[in-house]
Amino acid sequence: MARYAATLFCLAVRSPLLWVSVLVASALLWVGVANMPALAVSGPYDRQSMQTNFDLYEQQEASASQREWLAREPSSLLEERAQEEFVDRGRVYDLMRAATDDRSYIKAILELLRHDEQYPYAGFSHAENEASQEFYQQLLRLEDPQLYESIQEMPAIAFFTYRWQEWFSLPIVSQLLASLAAGSAEPSSSAASFSPEAHLVMMVPAVVASACVFRWKTRRRLLDAVPLVRGAASTVEVLTAAACSLLAMAAVVLPGLVWLAAKNGLGNLSYPVVYFQAGEVVATTAGEVIFQGASLCVLATLVIALVLELSCCATHRMTPGVIVASATVLAPLIPDYFDRLSPLASAAPWLPSTYLGVDKVVGGWSYFINTENDVLPIAGCDYAHGLLVLGGTALVLVTLVTAVHLFCHALRLHRMGSVGGPSGGSASRGGAHALEHSGAASSSRDGGAMRAKGARFSPRLSARGTPDVRRAFRDGARDLPAPAATVRSTTAAYLTVLLRGAAIPAAVVCEAAVLVLPAVVPFRTGMEAYTQDAYVSRYQEHSRAQGGDLAAFSDPAFARRDIELLADAAWAPDARSFAVAAAAYEGWWAARLEEGAVLAAAAENPGIARSREEFYRRLSELDDPSIALVGSQLSPVRLVAFDARLYPALLGALPYFAAGAMAISATRRGLLRQVPVRGWRRALSVASATIVVGLVGAALAWLPVLAVALIRCGWGEVAYPVIVWDAASPGLLPWLSALVGEAGASLPAVATAGELAHLYVGRLAVTGLIASVASSAISVVVGRTVRVAGAEQEISRKEL
Repeated sequence: MARYAATLFCLAVRSPLLWVSVLVASALLWVGVANMPALAVSGPYDRQSMQTNFDLYEQQEASASQREWLAREPSSLLEERAQEEFVDRGRVYDLMRAATDDRSYIKAILELLRHDEQYPYAGFSHAENEASQEFYQQLLRLEDPQLYESIQEMPAIAFFTYRWQEWFSLPIVSQLLASLAAGSAEPSSSAASFSPEAHLVMMVPAVVASACVFRWKTRRRLLDAVPLVRGAASTVEVLTAAACSLLAMAAVVLPGLVWLAAKNGLGNLSYPVVYFQAGEVVATTAGEVIFQGASLCVLATLVIALVLELSCCATHRMTPGVIVASATVLAPLIPDYFDRLSPLASAAPWLPSTYLGVDKVVGGWSYFINTENDVLPIAGCDYAHGLLVLGGTALVLVTLVTAVHLFCHALRLHRMGSVGGPSGGSASRGGAHALEHSGAASSSRDGGAMRAKGARFSPRLSARGTPDVRRAFRDGARDLPAPAATVRSTTAAYLTVLLRGAAIPAAVVCEAAVLVLPAVVPFRTGMEAYTQDAYVSRYQEHSRAQGGDLAAFSDPAFARRDIELLADAAWAPDARSFAVAAAAYEGWWAARLEEGAVLAAAAENPGIARSREEFYRRLSELDDPSIALVGSQLSPVRLVAFDARLYPALLGALPYFAAGAMAISATRRGLLRQVPVRGWRRALSVASATIVVGLVGAALAWLPVLAVALIRCGWGEVAYPVIVWDAASPGLLPWLSALVGEAGASLPAVATAGELAHLYVGRLAVTGLIASVASSAISVVVGRTVRVAGAEQEISRKEL
């Protein structure tokens, strides 16, 4: 077992794909960390932020009116307390300005926190104040307490437990992901930002490492018939894959940590970590955070390895396992996945994918300790629950792998007994191998006759096999079919290989499951700001603000008109009347913005108001002008438009990519390398087969989505307006606009659901075409290794 584990580990480590993924992920990670702004480590009490408070206090203290107010006798207890607060705040500010090192400055911060607790201000939170005091008190207990102003100043342990993921971005990747993300008019989330780039650079190498281990089990190599008990072999494979995944994750962060440790030291494991999680204060240390994160990573890699092992045992292919593992890893990137208002909030504590976001679960330290900076606002998604869920998932997967092994063993015994009989020696140990070798020998002896009759070549035989095989290959090369017939037969062969594989059904099922989620789970559409309730709230805010310092207009007549139009929209009797009134208000508001009648405090881009006006105008012209707040209320066309904003076109083209990968794999393994066609004909065959399979797969993936929406909401109206914002605009490049229609180059601020669905279908077609062409080109390059002329020259040379 140890030798088998060492062999698997060496083969995985030698894989170029593993090293490429680790090096690319590590480079992206530390380039992004190096480009973080200085604001990433700022806090409410850092010296630069407090200097503004110092200057403001000095200005107030130097004013004659303030000195007069402090000198006179207070007229009430409230005024006396205000004077005491001002004087005590000056005392604390003097302590902070006089601090010469971090320890004295931390003591001054604690004095300021006690001052705020004694004299609470508007919006003061006792829980946040106590949490901040806990953090700085624990920091003060260290031998050398330090306050960091940049990531470059942090030691290795402090950086590893800091919440740097919230500020992590990559110059190109971040903009690309932001352009593919769903946008809304007024995005809001109760969770702290979760960087998809930071999550991907840590988890993708783990999946690649496990795949590099299991690829040697599914490629008909010697390791596929390792002389070990099935259970022992599976155990070795899973543990080796998990170990390789952990080493890959460690290799990603190791270069930067070594550099930080060499520059600033290793750090202190007792460094305090205090944060809010689901509204509760969590106080721990850096050492505990590292231990918790490491244990969750171990369980996560075990789950990924078990998923691949189950796929290999059940289907003898690794592709379905890679798809499932990748989908699990990518699940935390769903918009608002960690939001307490997310449709997945109730199910998130029980999903294994939740705990793959290790930094969200174990938390980290930051100088902003408040409820608005909650690490993970969903109750129940803590470390203990993560151990339970990931451990339970691993146990279920172990049970499934064991059941598959037992079933395959029973089936193998049944087949051996039916071939050899009750007393047949072929049913004994090794009989199956003897039977296979005897069959192979028989095939080798009768190879010439079989191939003379037009039988297929065995996948396990190459053009350089036995003399009979070479002779058959040479004889068959003399009678090559016509080019058209060759292209048709080659296309049919690729279609047969693609349709028999498990990758296409797995890709279709995964895509359908993701696309149908908005129609089944109540995904928010982001249209809360366009409902009548939003205008009621706006009417109430403007009513309270008029006449005060927050008035939106400099002219009272404008203010009265604002209230009148808002009242018409807020108290409209039905949906159509609301749409008409809202369009009138937004048009008037846009005109006032263009005239400059709105004060700067309430000003916005007039184009946004014009887009809202256009939206309500088109909405009032429909038979059903209602606004859907969740995806389950969308008709099929509107659901396609919603998915176009929610998901990138790469997801819709998943069957194309799966078909292309299978075609390349079939060509590379030698199954179809011996097809006697030239390069461009092979490319045409691969492209045709990939396009057909991808098109059918995409249609099958969308079929349940459209069926669910049609049954629930009817067909709906194609002309329903959809607001397309820049962050979610799926516009194609100008040179692709001719392929998808006039709306391809640039969409207006308000489009119809039909236009957006049309554009999304065009994007899917273009993406699928690109995937098919790329896979055909790669297949041609792979297929050039075997040629009929080369085989004939080899045979002629040996005969001479």
